[in-house]
Amino acid sequence: MTDLERLRLRIADKARVVVDETIGRGDGVLALFQTQFAPLVENHETVYLQTGARIVALARGVDYTCDAAHGLVQLAVAPEADARVRAVYYHTIFSEAELNDLLAQAGDVTRAAILALQILLADVERFIKYTLGQETVDRVGTRDALTALLAELKASVSGVPGVKLATSDAEVTLLSPFLGEWA
Repeated sequence: MTDLERLRLRIADKARVVVDETIGRGDGVLALFQTQFAPLVENHETVYLQTGARIVALARGVDYTCDAAHGLVQLAVAPEADARVRAVYYHTIFSEAELNDLLAQAGDVTRAAILALQILLADVERFIKYTLGQETVDRVGTRDALTALLAELKASVSGVPGVKLATSDAEVTLLSPFLGEWA
């Protein structure tokens, strides 16, 4: 197992699948389409066109390219009017580049996990994506569990730089729907 895989496991950043998402409709002009979630797991997407009942799988690198970090799919040829551009893909909370950068900064998996959890707890959009798809979304419970894990990891190492959580009244007001009892 690589350090990147260990880090993903440590922070529970498993790949989530999106099945059969319509990422756009053809108009004969536009050829760039955006997935709902990003970053995508590189080289694990399938893009196809549907015109009526006819479905054609597109070839990566020939019929389309994919900017996995941003979830952008660029078709080689703009699809005709009324064609649906569809995709099946996996996405994660952190891109490989982000996690590799954290590993390089921190020097080991545990310190990198601490940095990743601090980012996750400080970044509302990532936190919402992290909890998306739970059968019963308990964001306060999830936040409490992440905070406990963060404290446990911090106790096991020293000298880890941090990301500061909301402290001003304006920040607390903005984040209050996600802070629960901490607001």
